[in-house]
Amino acid sequence: MASTSWYWTLIQLKSSGGYSTQVVASARLFFQQQFPELPCPGKVDTQEDRHIQQQLIADLEHSSTAPNLQLQAERCLRCYISHQILYVCIDLQTKFGQDHGFNLDDVLGIVLNDVDLSQPIFNSSGGASFLPFAADVLKTFNPQVSSLSTWASMLTRQQSELNDFLLDYGILQQSNWALLNDKTPDDLRRILTDPFNFPAIEIDQTCRLINSYHAVYRRDRRGSRGKCKPPSESQLLEIQQLLGFTLAPAEILAKLIEISDYLRQYRLIKKGRLPSVSMDDSEANPTLESRIKEVNNPEESAPSEDRQQLYELINDCLDQAIKEAIDQRRSYLHKQSPEKACQYSLALKLYCCDQKTMAEIAIAVGLSAQWQVTRLLKLDDFLASIRRCLIKHLKDRLLALIQSEEFTASYLNSEQLQTLEAEHLTAIIDKPRANSPANSFFIQRLCYIAQQF
Repeated sequence: MASTSWYWTLIQLKSSGGYSTQVVASARLFFQQQFPELPCPGKVDTQEDRHIQQQLIADLEHSSTAPNLQLQAERCLRCYISHQILYVCIDLQTKFGQDHGFNLDDVLGIVLNDVDLSQPIFNSSGGASFLPFAADVLKTFNPQVSSLSTWASMLTRQQSELNDFLLDYGILQQSNWALLNDKTPDDLRRILTDPFNFPAIEIDQTCRLINSYHAVYRRDRRGSRGKCKPPSESQLLEIQQLLGFTLAPAEILAKLIEISDYLRQYRLIKKGRLPSVSMDDSEANPTLESRIKEVNNPEESAPSEDRQQLYELINDCLDQAIKEAIDQRRSYLHKQSPEKACQYSLALKLYCCDQKTMAEIAIAVGLSAQWQVTRLLKLDDFLASIRRCLIKHLKDRLLALIQSEEFTASYLNSEQLQTLEAEHLTAIIDKPRANSPANSFFIQRLCYIAQQF
């Protein structure tokens, strides 16, 4: 539920840091006069909230409204927008700030910049020296289409400077489904060929899947606005019918998520940044790993010789994946400063080999605060990069292994490779979490490889 006080209190940044709530007396008096039946302050439901916005927009747009009343209506709406901006920024900082090394002031400083309510922005001339971000929200808002809270939240998350800032911290806001909608099969073919070097047969199958996805998802999406949601079960079944090869709906969903992950990596690689996380997908966009169920059937376990081959293969692939992830991070930091690359190597060794805290690492590498170490290591992105590299190498090596005559396990063949990835590799893919007793094997391998840098 909304609060009526949002229409007459403005959220502003404080010069000393943080934010404050400023009561705008003229806006409060105007609101009480326009809506005497509503509590002031008090809660209003969604329908009442939209009615308020419709009337305020009407007061703002009608030429017959006195200029002073137009300005008061605008002030009420700008106050409301400031609250929505605050809530979006708090959400970003809560979800990603600690792990990625930024604070609330960092994001608020980009979009919370409406400081002078005495100057109108709705009917301002194009020659105005400065227009706050709230002007973009207000000038494009249509109360017949959406609520102001939804519209302000969406535009805040799409604000270009905020997106650039978040990209610097490895966070890409676009959802998997929006990424898939943006790319044609030809685009996808080119991306999977270079830089990811997919086999031709897999590229063909992936492009056919995207064609089927577009035929169903784009058709149903036509005319819709807002966040792209995951495909429904019925949509997945329809995609399945359009495909020329057999995949279960769950496998289709997992494959689409995997494709979008490569598109996300590609976009950030093109910008010279590391692979990222997606802001929109924490709940509605589960990763492939989260859909994997461990298989625990002793009757289907591999013979000891095959198990040994698998263990050796996984060890080799894991070492290779760790090395590539470290190389990638060091190369990115070296472009900024050779000193940063050296700090990173030392910080990683101290963290995974010596189990030092972030505060201790900061002192050792010459940084002033532990959040700088968090930003330097970017552990979530680093571990995600290891998992992606591991999957890629395992797919290539396992295919060669199961096609060899030395491998005798009957439960595994080339047609089941995707299923193997989804059902048997959970522990390896999901393990990389540093400083956890359960991850001693991974930490040993990580420490071993880190010592080489």
